[in-house]
Amino acid sequence: MASEVFRSSPQLAAFLEFVGKAVLEGKAERIKSHTIGIEILRRPQDFDPQADPTVRIEATRLRRALDRYYSGPGQSDAVIISLPRGSYVPAFTRRAASLPVQDMTRPDRQKIRRGFWIAGGAILAVAVAGLLFNIVYRRGGDEIAGNWPTSAKQLLPGNGMPTLALQNFESIGPARANGLSAATLKEKIRLASARFETINILAGPEMSDMAVAYRLLGYVDYTGAGEARVQFSLLDVADGNVVWTQTLSQQPGEDRGTAENRMAGEVATMLLQPFGVIRARDYNRFLTGGKGDARYRCLLIASDAFRSFLPDAHERARDCLERLIAIDPGFGLGFSYLAGV
Repeated sequence: MASEVFRSSPQLAAFLEFVGKAVLEGKAERIKSHTIGIEILRRPQDFDPQADPTVRIEATRLRRALDRYYSGPGQSDAVIISLPRGSYVPAFTRRAASLPVQDMTRPDRQKIRRGFWIAGGAILAVAVAGLLFNIVYRRGGDEIAGNWPTSAKQLLPGNGMPTLALQNFESIGPARANGLSAATLKEKIRLASARFETINILAGPEMSDMAVAYRLLGYVDYTGAGEARVQFSLLDVADGNVVWTQTLSQQPGEDRGTAENRMAGEVATMLLQPFGVIRARDYNRFLTGGKGDARYRCLLIASDAFRSFLPDAHERARDCLERLIAIDPGFGLGFSYLAGV
């Protein structure tokens, strides 16, 4: 927790502390996505892990943070904490023989021999993975990032960032005097989204004439219980799939403006933060398929380098940023990201 890796990410530190203590205190049954979402990530009580990927996204970030820690300041630690994929329950192993901590208390030859075979297989797997990574990623293979443009004419029109269209929110039932305004909520989401730089936001009549990557839809349901519920859905235009949904509520007695500001901030953050829904989806789609505008792909590569101690990752990010800045001097975000790598 004292390392820079976790001091700079208090939310990840809280995640790790929660799951780690639960195991050590014999309460691993408390480690559930719903509990993590509410107690650690401050999601509302009606948080649905199946509809909201926040916990899965943060778990992926935590795995990467642990990798950075053990390849840097924790490279000599005797005990390694890992978060196996598909689970939020951490595993504790000793570095020396890669055997579980509890197995080391009663050593026998068969267990130790099996541990060396496991360790040998793991080392071989890591070596093969590293070789493939070096061939495909570090050397700039087209499988990961596609061909880089050599002139401004090869860039797509605009700034290269994906576009999110905010559809007009629909209202269901009669609104209360202090109830949410669908139109005002949409406008506040537009304003809250403006602080995120790697997205274009459309909310006006020009949407029909623009190519958009995602559409945000909202349905405001005015209930008879003195509250309003808003069902948000994010549509991926490329394949027509709904990739995210979330329900937020105005509680009885909550001021209209307070509720609208809270919802707008939560929606914008969940969708547009560096590890949010849109960035995670684009990362998998663009960097594995070499699609999308080169400027956006390069920013994704740079964002990944920010979380890594690998010199080659930073070198690759600098390389693509310098190339794109040279052919597009107006690539302002490129200059900003270049300062960080």
